[in-house]
Amino acid sequence: MKAILFSTICCIYLLWYLLTEVLFIENKNSNPASLTRKHLKELTLQILYWCIQNIQMNGKRRINPTLKVSFRKQSKYLGTYSYELKLIVVYIKLHSNLKQVCDTIIHEYVHHLQLRSIKDDIRYNKLTKQKSYWDNDYEVEARFIAYKYSKKCMKSLKI
Repeated sequence: MKAILFSTICCIYLLWYLLTEVLFIENKNSNPASLTRKHLKELTLQILYWCIQNIQMNGKRRINPTLKVSFRKQSKYLGTYSYELKLIVVYIKLHSNLKQVCDTIIHEYVHHLQLRSIKDDIRYNKLTKQKSYWDNDYEVEARFIAYKYSKKCMKSLKI
């Protein structure tokens, strides 16, 4: 009797594991092009709201950024942040999977938290000229935080 109960519990656990872990891996590699525009816009907003709730640096911002999803391929960046407009733009067609979309939104949200004043914006541009885009301190930190939080965000939102 105990052996049957143990076997049943093992089978249930294995089924649960396959459904949660395998499907999670499959979804994170999904191509954004396979989703509708409406679904992509909803998903990107969910990721941004997750960021607002879970990522804070130097206190909370009073103004939340707005998010625009662009379906053009006319950018050399996966996403951009405009300090003046408090606007994150995600160029969805340049992304190969949903993890990359999540990374981009977190990365750009971090820029929203970093660039609080015109002085910060000027310093960002100066560092880009001095060190390059890739080695800019703001970019290094944004990449690190995106790496740190993207898996948590995806798991929390069941992406």
